[in-house]
Amino acid sequence: VNQVRADSPADKAGLEVGDVITAINGVAVRDPQSLHFRLAVAGIGAEVELAILRRTKAQTLSLKTMRAPETPPRETTDITGANPLQGATVANLSPAVAQEIDVDDSLSGVVVLKAETGIARRMGLRRGDIIAALNGTRVQSVKELLAVIKQQGKPPRWTVGILRNGQILNVVVAG
Repeated sequence: VNQVRADSPADKAGLEVGDVITAINGVAVRDPQSLHFRLAVAGIGAEVELAILRRTKAQTLSLKTMRAPETPPRETTDITGANPLQGATVANLSPAVAQEIDVDDSLSGVVVLKAETGIARRMGLRRGDIIAALNGTRVQSVKELLAVIKQQGKPPRWTVGILRNGQILNVVVAG
């Protein structure tokens, strides 16, 4: 366990950073994929028994599964107008969205859901890219992104900060 979100099922069950989950309901867990599979098989609302190692001591915890939260609300938006994101569909990144598109759920911000048309496609945006900044202004929500686009008007060039695979890419696009 490398992160425990406050008030999450893991937090309520008593999991701590550094714990090693070894089994769910008596079935061995060998990697993150088998962990996710076992939780999915248990189903939403199920009570599961986690076998863990905490500082070399074996323990058992009880965890109630739940749907990944939609916080912040996704606010799916198609970007239009004269800007480098035109043609992209973006949303606020929540644990639910992260799970759906298979990106790291510890991240936050505005995630690209689609970039199949327009400038966004030509710029090379991909599903799962996170828009971190626009013309030097950091963006954390779709609302902030739209405000920056509106505020910028039509600059001679746009600089888009994109988080992809753990790296920031700065792409410059003529205005």
